Parts: sequence; structure tokens; C-alpha cells
Amino acid sequence: MGGKEPDFKKGEYLELINGMKDAVFIHDLDGNFLEVNEEAIDRLGYTRDELLSLGPHDIDASKYSEKVKKRIQDIKENETLVFETVHMTKEDKEIPIEINSSLITYQGESAVLSVARDISDRKEMEEKLKLNDFSLNQASLEIFWITPEGKFVYSNEETRKRLGYSKEELKNMYVWDVDPNHGKEMREKRWQKLKEEKTMNFESEHITKDGKIYPVEITNHYIEFKGKEYEFAFAQDITDRKEAQEKRDFLQTLLRQDLGSKYQTVQGYLQLLKEESELTEEQREYLEKSLSAGEKADEILSLAKELEKIEGTKWTEKKGIPKNLDSAINAVSDLTEEKGVEIEKDYPEKISKVKGDYSINTLLTQLLVTRIRLGKCDKIRIDAKEKENEILLKFEDDGKKLPQGIQEIFTGEVYTGKTTGFGGVRYYILREIIKHNGGKIETKNSEIGGTELDIRLQKAQQSK
Repeated sequence: MGGKEPDFKKGEYLELINGMKDAVFIHDLDGNFLEVNEEAIDRLGYTRDELLSLGPHDIDASKYSEKVKKRIQDIKENETLVFETVHMTKEDKEIPIEINSSLITYQGESAVLSVARDISDRKEMEEKLKLNDFSLNQASLEIFWITPEGKFVYSNEETRKRLGYSKEELKNMYVWDVDPNHGKEMREKRWQKLKEEKTMNFESEHITKDGKIYPVEITNHYIEFKGKEYEFAFAQDITDRKEAQEKRDFLQTLLRQDLGSKYQTVQGYLQLLKEESELTEEQREYLEKSLSAGEKADEILSLAKELEKIEGTKWTEKKGIPKNLDSAINAVSDLTEEKGVEIEKDYPEKISKVKGDYSINTLLTQLLVTRIRLGKCDKIRIDAKEKENEILLKFEDDGKKLPQGIQEIFTGEVYTGKTTGFGGVRYYILREIIKHNGGKIETKNSEIGGTELDIRLQKAQQSK
């Protein structure tokens, strides 16, 4: 042994050990209890006399009791031993325990002093962590915990499988090592934005250990845990989605080009026919209707192309509503004069700006064009009100009420094409522009006999 063990006399330490929150046991080298404290008695449910008639092998769970002799021998040789075991109460309840044992001299004889700490809470937490880790490793998403500096502190199995790095390798890497669009120089800006918004969703790319790049959609969250800050991120491989979208875009482009070409051809022939003098009034009426229908089709194609351009825009800025409303009204002035439509304005000169892009102006202009052309209205009222977190734009007219099919466009997710005769495509495109700008639209009957369209747009954050 490395030195002389402490000599304890009965009675001189009882007050000390009875005040401890851990259970304390003293037993001889044969495994018989010589002394126990109050916590040991209360925890195990025995009386003092009952417990003093037992030994460690009697209170250890069966699969641990056979190790008692070996542990006593280890304590004799090394003087101390720290180990985990499971104690059984008198009622056969299992309690996970961490024991710190030391060799002492008790009343002149060698003995073992063991301090037993209940680690039930720790074990429960370990099981929860194991379950959490198991669950994250079953996920088909890449999952990361990242420090504010951009260093990985956790990655699940899917991450390691997709990227081709080991767990140890990733712990020494930073987010820009796997995301070519997230440079080291932009980390601080990205982190501050995440702290402000709490959660973000965006598309990026990941690069594997062998250099393969694939597109991902990332959702990340700002997390505070035990006084430390983290970015908790999910990344989903969207290769299949991107390829499918590219095919759809290609087909849509071909379709629009083909329709555009056919439209130009048809309009050309109609214009030639219009120049003929030997047409009856009925024929000329049909001809004018054909030309008008062609012009409307061309407008829809142009608006569809504009929507594609709008949806490809990722930036946002602060947009002034009064200025854009005035611009939209001015843009349709020729149409309102031609159709005899009166526009009443009821919005302040100054109002908080909204989040959006250049398509806010397209939205307001096309909404007026749509209601004038399709609503057949004589009067339009435009109102703007400032709410707590949004700006409410109200467009009321005395024209045609929207049929149920059109109203469903503003509540549903899929446009079925059943409302084409009522301008369904136009209303659908308006809805998509509003969604692109983070807004919402509601439709109802107006107080002046026609349709009311209420558009809610998010306020832009004020500069500090």
C-alpha cells in the first residue's frame, strides 16, 4: 500500500456522515457492514440493525454482487476504487449508484469506506441522450450542431455518410469546409442574422470529401443551451427536386415559346384579313373578337413570363406603398380613361414600408388591370391602413363578383384551370406574386356592390 490509511474510531465521525446527502457504508474486508449513515438507511428502506446484518453483496443487484470480492481485493491493492453498480432496496427497487471506496482503519482494523451517490437522474439523462442520438441517426436528413464561429460540434450518421467524413474529422472542420456558398468571411454576418430571426430557410450546396457537389435545402435554428449558443441545422439533399424542376422549366419554356410563335402567326393572318374590304359586318365582329382574344392571350403569356422572372428574384428591400400605388394608378390611366373607370384614393402620403421587391409594383398594376378588364367595374376604391406588423391594402369595386372557383384560388394551393373563362390564370398569377412577397390575400363582396380584395404585406424592419 502507498501509505497509512486513516484510523476512524466509532462515534467520532457519526455526526459528519449522518449529515451527508450520499449514502455511506463501512464494511470489513470480508464484506460485512460495520457502520452505515442515515441516508443509507432511508434510501434502502432497512432498519439500522437489518442493514448492519448485511453486506455489499446483499444490497447489490445480482449481476453485480458477484463482483464484490474482486472489488474488495482491488481496494486492498490500490487503496481506492471508483465504480458503478446497482443497489436493491428492501422493496426490490433498483437504484443506479456511483461508489467511491477507500481503504481505512476502523477501530484498529483495516476496513473499506464507501460513499454511494444516487445517479438515477444522470442515468435517465444518458438514456435520453442515447435515444436522442439514435433518433437523429435514423433521420434521412443531415443534422448539425454548429458554434457561433462556424465549427461543427455534432453531426449525425447521415451527415457523415453523405459527406464522406468521419465523426472525428467533422469535429475539426467548419461550415465553410462543406458549404462553398458559406465563406469564412461571411460567418459573422450570417450568425447575427440567425440570432435576429431565430430560424432561417434557404438553399445552398454541399461538397463531399471527394469533391462532389450537390444542392441542399437548409433549415437552421438559433439555440441557447446551458449558457452556450449554437446553430442547429438540418440539410436535405434536393438533387431530385432540382432535376425535376429543371425539366418542368424546360417544358414550360418550350410551351411558352411555341404558344408565342403560334400567337404571332395567328395575329398576323388576322391583321391581313382585317385589311380585306369584302367582309360582312358579322365577319368583322368575329374578327375583332378574335384579335381581342389574341391580345388577352398575349397579355397572359407576358404576365406568366414576368412571374417566372419574379420567382427567380431572391433579394428583398423596403418598398413604399403610397409611391407604388400612385405608380400603378398612373400606369393604368389610359385604360381607366378608355373604360370610364373612376379610381378613389384613400391612403396617407406616409406609411411604414413593407418587405418586398420590384414585383410589388407589378402586383398593384396588374390587380387594377384585371379588375378593370374582367370585373367590368365603373369605380375602384383603394385604401391602405397600418397595422401592428403589417400593411393592409383594400381594393373595392362595383364590378362583377368573383365566382366560387376564383375565390378558391386564393385559399387553395393548386390551380386546376377550371376558372379560365373568368380570368383564373390572371388571379392565380396575382396570388403567386403576393406569396412571393410574403403576403396574403383575402376576397369578399365589397360594400359598393362588387368585389373586395384585401392584401396583407409584412412591415419592413425599421433601421436602427
